[in-house]
Amino acid sequence: MARMTSIFEPLVSMLPSLGMVTLLLVGAARIDAGGSTTVGDLVQAVALFGWLAFPMRIVGFLFQSMPLAVVSIARVDDVLSEPVDPAYATKEDPPGAPAEQTTCLPPVRSRSRSTRWTSPMPAGGSCMT
Repeated sequence: MARMTSIFEPLVSMLPSLGMVTLLLVGAARIDAGGSTTVGDLVQAVALFGWLAFPMRIVGFLFQSMPLAVVSIARVDDVLSEPVDPAYATKEDPPGAPAEQTTCLPPVRSRSRSTRWTSPMPAGGSCMT
């Protein structure tokens, strides 16, 4: 994977630059030859190429990250498909067990006071168990 990244990433960065240089050289040669190409046409072509090069870099990075994502999801699937060890399984509380104490913080606190109370979570607030 590192080998592919080390080859592909410089190519993705280098190809638009090489295209821009080629466009400038060909455009300058056409202007110098006295053809129908003007400096304005060359500037217009360079601007259009620049606008199209950025989305192509994004697509290149997308294709570069695809194999990484496929490998990562395969690893996650392997971990999630493992059987659960009974020693680490979560156990439910027996019926009649006391409920866990929850400490809630108000949604807005001033610096001068810190208020904590035990109640259901307030709207916009956060609770810790």
